[in-house]
Amino acid sequence: MTSPDLGAAPPHSVNDLGFCNASFTWNSSSDTFRLTIPDRVTFLHGAFNLIVGSTASGKSSLLLALLGEMHFSALVERDEAWYNVPASRRPTVAYVGQDTWLENRSIRDNIVFDEPFDENRYRKTLNQCALEPDLALFGTGDKTEVGEKGVTLRCVLSCKFVRSGLQLLCSGGQRARIAVARAVYSSAPIVLLDDVLSALDAHTSKWIIRHCLNGELLSGRTVILAVCCASSRLLSSDTSLLQTHNARPVVHLAKRVVHVRDGLVSIAEDLGEVIHEEEEEDYASTDESITAQNEDKDQAVKQDSDALDSSTSKIIMAEDVVVGRLQWSASE
Repeated sequence: MTSPDLGAAPPHSVNDLGFCNASFTWNSSSDTFRLTIPDRVTFLHGAFNLIVGSTASGKSSLLLALLGEMHFSALVERDEAWYNVPASRRPTVAYVGQDTWLENRSIRDNIVFDEPFDENRYRKTLNQCALEPDLALFGTGDKTEVGEKGVTLRCVLSCKFVRSGLQLLCSGGQRARIAVARAVYSSAPIVLLDDVLSALDAHTSKWIIRHCLNGELLSGRTVILAVCCASSRLLSSDTSLLQTHNARPVVHLAKRVVHVRDGLVSIAEDLGEVIHEEEEEDYASTDESITAQNEDKDQAVKQDSDALDSSTSKIIMAEDVVVGRLQWSASE
């Protein structure tokens, strides 16, 4: 791969959302992973933006770097290297990570959080995030308490035989949708979503894409969604597309696509080519893994065979036989 062009970038505007000639690491002395943006990469305001890349390519790191959670270093002169999130008097960014964060409060409190309560907006949020069917299962509805880290739900089932609170399992999909609902309900003009579809089943993913990501409450806001390009071996049907949560089901919403590959960030001009390259790379890595596993198995079989052929190895041991008579006194 040729070295990226590190030419000077024009001074950024205070309204720019993105990076230019920037490098990020998890600590000042770390050399295990480096996120590199060797050119100007910005996201479009008031539009749906997509970040695509293979697993562990640096998509989550890019979102966290935008939030200032990584150590920044300039690739060129300091004045020509920057990263920026537009400032605002109100909360600017709503972020939903892969590791869902919920408070030990009711579902409603987790969604509304510190925002003023708006009944109409709240009901739309529940509908767009596909939470209404879940709330219908609980007698306490959105007053159901979410336990620590969302692992359990404390509620009273709508059943005459139940008289006390029960601990019920809260699925990863439920936790993810509550966290997404909080971001959707908020007034933040910028919404960052880190692979939020990965915890959802195919049917729910379709609903979220159609009614939430393309819905009224996110319309006109800057949405940045990170998704993973999945193996083309699984791209046989719409259901498989959604189950693997790759970029294809949401690409029609995107006005800008940013590609991350081994920590190198760039704007994707041709998304189809990007996905094709990622899938081909996934094929190659999968085939190498399978080949390595088969070689290990063959080596193990050969070693076992050599051990059995050695003079000290015996599969069948000679049986010791004693011939004699049993006296009557011994059986009494």
